[in-house]
Amino acid sequence: MCAAPGCAKHHSESGAEQGGGSGPLTGKLLFSSLRRGKEELPSHFRVVAYYVMDRAGRERHPIGVSAAPNAMLPNPRGNAVVYLRDQKLYLRYFDPDKTVAVNTGGRVVARALWFPDGRRLLFAWHPRPDKWTPEGLAVFDSSTSDVHDLAQFDRPIDGLALSPDGRTVVLADHRGLVKMRMEDWGLVFDGALVANIPGYRAKHIVWSPNGRFIAYQVVTSQVVIGHESGTDVRGDVTSLWVYDTKASQAQQLREATAGMDTPAWHPRSDTIAYAVADYRFSRSRLYFADWSGKNWSTREKMVVDGIMKISGWSADGTAFAYTVGAKGASRIYVAAGDGSDPHPISPPNALDFLPKWVG
Repeated sequence: MCAAPGCAKHHSESGAEQGGGSGPLTGKLLFSSLRRGKEELPSHFRVVAYYVMDRAGRERHPIGVSAAPNAMLPNPRGNAVVYLRDQKLYLRYFDPDKTVAVNTGGRVVARALWFPDGRRLLFAWHPRPDKWTPEGLAVFDSSTSDVHDLAQFDRPIDGLALSPDGRTVVLADHRGLVKMRMEDWGLVFDGALVANIPGYRAKHIVWSPNGRFIAYQVVTSQVVIGHESGTDVRGDVTSLWVYDTKASQAQQLREATAGMDTPAWHPRSDTIAYAVADYRFSRSRLYFADWSGKNWSTREKMVVDGIMKISGWSADGTAFAYTVGAKGASRIYVAAGDGSDPHPISPPNALDFLPKWVG
């Protein structure tokens, strides 16, 4: 039942969730690819194929298609993925194998996050297909097939994160980085964490696994990072910050830089990884920022030829995954947890993108 007054509730096109525990995807890498076998999909083809494989690059199995890279999200149980297609939500379960279309009541889905229980899904939505910036939040409960409205805002949302215990939402809007507590299928404003500098915005908000730290980027400007079909390609210039919820203060880890990738946390919550790409020379540098218990310090881990996008650490912290785009290919690499012994697990001509660890 929907507990909050005025809460809209809708039913999906199928029944409740099945399965549970350690699912068949646990410990594997979920990724998207623009190749099916040796065949490259045409550039106008709007659907990408999704696969799973182990950390050694073996057992590469197709699991479905979606509208774009980064549109599939595995649940913590490892037995299902949620994906976006035509701005609608679908759930594919693997134990048993079935697909559920989620009826969101006409809301156009922009992004989604799993709750720790692997049954509920937080998603941001906007009211019209031509309106890309989300303005509302809702929760899909797969155990009841209900959709519960949490909040609708009068201004757009730039970033979104969910605490590891699933009780607090942090979002970026015109007020800055805002903390909101979940109560009875509603959101209660819990105070602005960090006030944005006027004209700037926050994005890529990532909560540490232990719940103490929140990493985020602040966009300060845009610059030309390349050219495509005679047109300038612009990218954000961002600085990297960490907010300490215990000390109630923010610390800048890196000054404003072009080409910075989304940060990723080590499972111990004491290290942040991020990559910075130089698009002019097609070269990237990987950095680890370490927490000593009192201060943060940053070290450079590696330099690669190509554009690096990081996935981060496996759940046990023993492996680190990322992609490198170079010479017309995009390959997935896996290194040891400390960044040593990096090696590709995709074939040389692969077009593989954005791997995600499951579980």
